[in-house]
Amino acid sequence: MVKKCFRDWSAAESEGKRKLIRNLLSNAAATKICSESDDVVRMFPEWIDKYSEPHFAVIRQVFNSKCYC
Repeated sequence: MVKKCFRDWSAAESEGKRKLIRNLLSNAAATKICSESDDVVRMFPEWIDKYSEPHFAVIRQVFNSKCYC
């Protein structure tokens, strides 16, 4: 997974996506929630590649919203 993330990092289309990959690697290395967390973490590089920065901005805004209507 680390090799794939470094390949994705070098091929990322923007500094914002590079930052997402850096955060993913550092958070994945620092935490061990459960044995299945590795499988979940493996999905994130695919999502970072698949979706654009505006998608993540919307997700961030919804997540940080205090109203979950």
